[in-house]
Amino acid sequence: MLVNEFNIMVSGLSDHMENRNGYTDEQIINMFLHINNRSKYTLRNYRRAIEHFRQFIAYKPLREVTWKEIEVYKIGLMKGFNSPHNKPLAPATIASLLAPLRSLYKWGSDPNINLFPHNPTTCLQSPKVAVTSKNHYLTRREVVLFLNQLKSQGKRDYLIGLTLIMLGLRVSELTAMQ
Repeated sequence: MLVNEFNIMVSGLSDHMENRNGYTDEQIINMFLHINNRSKYTLRNYRRAIEHFRQFIAYKPLREVTWKEIEVYKIGLMKGFNSPHNKPLAPATIASLLAPLRSLYKWGSDPNINLFPHNPTTCLQSPKVAVTSKNHYLTRREVVLFLNQLKSQGKRDYLIGLTLIMLGLRVSELTAMQ
């Protein structure tokens, strides 16, 4: 069943120029996103970032993209030439727009997949992203108070809180566990 769905998804995109392996850029992107086990929001953001880059290169075939074009794209984002409001983007935003490209080209240039002849992102440097979470943690005193409060509410709440603290989990990560 999954193979049929995948074939239907890939075969319905033949209106774009095909590369030498017989796949269009749209098909390659769909395959890449399909094999990624990521949240639907991450996949949405990956698709947007890849589409933003494709617009920048005027839909040049992805297999023909060079390091220089990706570097010019990055500089355009840094200087604001290629941002939605013509303002420079923050380093973290630029890194989030480059990460899907890195991942796509790394996947597609893998010798077992061989959709791209080379990976133009290997020399690409991401902008330095400042760490802003240095002071966003609980102090030892806050942890003790938190756990004591949870202990008074029952073992279940205490163990949940202890798990969050000891493993450094977010609540969403804990609730996603099965």
